[in-house]
Amino acid sequence: ICAALDDPSPLVVMVAARALTRSEGGIHAEALMGHLHRFQEWRPSFLAAMLSAAGPGMAPALLGREKDPELRAAVLRLIARVGAADQLAVVRTELDAPEEAVRLAAVRARACRG
Repeated sequence: ICAALDDPSPLVVMVAARALTRSEGGIHAEALMGHLHRFQEWRPSFLAAMLSAAGPGMAPALLGREKDPELRAAVLRLIARVGAADQLAVVRTELDAPEEAVRLAAVRARACRG
């Protein structure tokens, strides 16, 4: 299924991405993050819903690469709501983010999870 992320058809990519996010623990997070550019035309709400379906296991891969502060803040809000204590290391890396929204979301996530 990971190979389908390189398919020229946007529909095939969408189906593959949805299938990969349904696996437990975010085990395909790196593959998805490596193809995030393929999802640029998607509605942000759909992309957020899809990534959140992968669960908190997606957070380390996403925060380690993502430059978009809105997306990083959204992941931190997700961690605050459903994350686990083992994601606090990821949250801590964002406490010094240059963007105020990301720092605020990190502080809230830390308060909820640790």
